[in-house]
Amino acid sequence: MKRWSIYLFKVFGIRLELHATFILLVGWYLFMGFRDGGVEAATTRTVSLLIIFTTVVLHELGHCLVARRFDIKIPRIIILPIGGMAQFSRMPREPRQEFLITAAGPGVNFAIITILLLVPGYDPGFLLNTLDVRSHLDLLFIANLAMGLFNLLPVFPMDGGRLLRAAMAAKLPYLTSTRIAFELARVLAFCGMLFFLYHHHYLGVALLGFVFVAGRLEYHHVRDSEEIGDHTIGDVMRSHFLILPEDARISDAARFDPGFAPFDFIIVAPSGGPRGVITMQAVKLAVKEGFGDELLKAHLQSPAKNLQAEWPLKVYARGFRKQKTLHPVLYNDRIVGVLDTQAFREILKGRNQR
Repeated sequence: MKRWSIYLFKVFGIRLELHATFILLVGWYLFMGFRDGGVEAATTRTVSLLIIFTTVVLHELGHCLVARRFDIKIPRIIILPIGGMAQFSRMPREPRQEFLITAAGPGVNFAIITILLLVPGYDPGFLLNTLDVRSHLDLLFIANLAMGLFNLLPVFPMDGGRLLRAAMAAKLPYLTSTRIAFELARVLAFCGMLFFLYHHHYLGVALLGFVFVAGRLEYHHVRDSEEIGDHTIGDVMRSHFLILPEDARISDAARFDPGFAPFDFIIVAPSGGPRGVITMQAVKLAVKEGFGDELLKAHLQSPAKNLQAEWPLKVYARGFRKQKTLHPVLYNDRIVGVLDTQAFREILKGRNQR
């Protein structure tokens, strides 16, 4: 996302960036204003956009400044057409911390509303009855009210969903709390999308669709983090293998059938460095199809990279999800196993249950 964002300036040492799609939205908004009312209407809409932009930034800063108190680094805030997104170096797992960080965003919105109510002569009563925005103060009031209330909806990963997750995590496991919050969000988001679709409010449909996708991604991230923990690549490698030279043939490997699976053959160069991996199952299939005289290296999966057994699995797990490859695993320059990117999650699941 970084290459699609434009750096503006820093606020409290945090980079503030505009996503390219927000720039397009601003351009379209101003164009429509100029078309409908000329320079005066375009100027009014520019001020309105600045008010909404400021409201979004202040909301995100509320999250960020409280997060800093718990030693969480925030490199940047990105402003999107649907709101803001603060990038945290880590998400707190302690329920109290998450609750305070999450509540700080809507808290800023309601604090601004409180300040506006103290402005001499300002009365939002007419605004609340008619939703007729007459001044910039009205826009500031309604923007903060809408943002504060909307974010408190219990639709994960919006603020309300996170508050619900934090409350449940005080009694339940973190992953269980996240799953419940996500399942509830899925139902609410679906109902909300039907509601907006019925009223032809397509922006609302798109917004809730984005929220649902974001919630699903975060749930999967939490699930993977809980499952993987501090495991290393060595924890999920297969240890039944045989090393063969690169001039070995399919028929040579077939004679070493141990009678159980999975079993792998690691092909090495004359220097001893691994060239790749082929499974016993693939060898049997090649023999059955009449390729017994071919070299094993002709049937290697490509590309294959050497992995170190002590490397943390969480760094590579997300990439492995999209792969169907076999990789040699080394420790102190010695071949110690094979990582199957399709099967490692089943191996990890079995070891976590011991």
